[in-house]
Amino acid sequence: MSTSEATTYEQYPISLSYKDKELEKEYRLSYEKEIRKPLRFGIIISILSWLSGLSLVYYVIPERLYELSVLTVIVICPFFLFIVFATYNERLKGWIHIIGALSNAWAGLYAVYFCNQFPEGHSFTLPVLIFIIFFGSYMVRLRWVAGFLAALSYTAGFHFYMLYYTDLDYSLVSLFAFVAWLTLVFTMLAGHLAENNSRVRFMQKRTIAAQNELIAKEKEASEKLLLNVIPPFIASRLKEEKGVIADIHKDASVMFADIVGFTKLSASLTADELLNLLNKIFSHFDMLTETYELEKIKTIGDGYMVAGGLTKNKIEHLHRITKMSLDMIDFIGKDEEMQRHDLKIRIGINSGSVIAGVIGINKFSYDLWGDTVNIASRMESNGETGKICVSEVVKLRLENHFEFGKRDLIEIKGKGPTQTYFLLGDKIF
Repeated sequence: MSTSEATTYEQYPISLSYKDKELEKEYRLSYEKEIRKPLRFGIIISILSWLSGLSLVYYVIPERLYELSVLTVIVICPFFLFIVFATYNERLKGWIHIIGALSNAWAGLYAVYFCNQFPEGHSFTLPVLIFIIFFGSYMVRLRWVAGFLAALSYTAGFHFYMLYYTDLDYSLVSLFAFVAWLTLVFTMLAGHLAENNSRVRFMQKRTIAAQNELIAKEKEASEKLLLNVIPPFIASRLKEEKGVIADIHKDASVMFADIVGFTKLSASLTADELLNLLNKIFSHFDMLTETYELEKIKTIGDGYMVAGGLTKNKIEHLHRITKMSLDMIDFIGKDEEMQRHDLKIRIGINSGSVIAGVIGINKFSYDLWGDTVNIASRMESNGETGKICVSEVVKLRLENHFEFGKRDLIEIKGKGPTQTYFLLGDKIF
């Protein structure tokens, strides 16, 4: 951890507040969001407590019931209602804790007055205040400083009332004072420990969230990298399936393209110039691949291989791969930079059954195999610059949509004399 990061987590020893103001603000908002439900639940407990107090008035001093009931409603209810309102109001974010502390202090001070309206009320004032101290610290979950100040206010008010408004013996007042202050000290020590644990959990959650975000970003980056070398439909299978991934596609289209003149040009360009030029060409080809919903299989030097019919979108894949090849010819033939470097392109297309799969362990490679692939490669290598050479299978399947020029028989390795055709363009009706 760097020095700056370490400073971010420094705290004031007494208040436990973070020295980083933004971090402290983040903690307070997080904590207040966490205590909203306990605070609302605490209001219900408070209401029930005061109702039980009023029921005691009914049995002990019924003549004071109306007076104390009205006073209690006037003194206590506005605070209760405002606290509930504050937990739902977004504008009061950051103030809920202060509102809770003030209400706890006010309830404690009123409890001192309320309890002492009973005959010998001082005998149960202290237990009521102890309940309110614990209520503020653990039910409402006031932070320890706020809880201490709130409890201090009504504890001091209790002593003041005992000394000046009762005729109790000083020894009894001292006993009450000892119990009250002892309760206050131990409660606040426990509150200090609880808040410190709360802040530790907050930092742990924050660290975990940051780590999860980093992991998510790394995962996204790795998946993007995987998608750059492997088609998406294969990448998803790699994450779910174990073992070899291999498929037979009975009807697929394969296209090979080669940049003519690029090898010669590489001798006269710097490495940066050469790669920038190749990147421009292949980036445009990649865009066309996306446009026609085909699959880029790989690049080999200045060669480019595309296939269709491997995914669910198998409709008219041969038609689409043919349209793409015409756009590639058009791009190379019209681009000023390609003309300046005298670059041309040669393309070969074939259609038929292929085997597709992933090879490799650490460096995956998605590739195609089969006679269809070999013939497509031969169509390209035995073609002519600036033209698209196709097999007879392609010509027969697309002759209703495109114009073809018949070639003389050519010798294809492993096939002997073979009839091929040049794709001339769209058929004009």
